[in-house]
Amino acid sequence: YWAALGVWVVRESVRKTLNKCMKFDNKREVIESAKKIGEIKYNFPVDSILQRSKLLNQVNTQKNLGEWF
Repeated sequence: YWAALGVWVVRESVRKTLNKCMKFDNKREVIESAKKIGEIKYNFPVDSILQRSKLLNQVNTQKNLGEWF
């Protein structure tokens, strides 16, 4: 923010966001939803960000315990 509005602004923004819970069954649904929101609400292509995402790359290459045993 460019103006010092106080902690309550951030707190209320987070509270409002968390009350709009979205649940997904798998990672593909999350990515598709993010693409739709980025394109419709913000008129922004999300594909370039997803291709460079370090977090998404780590999740895709992370091993689970079942792979070790």
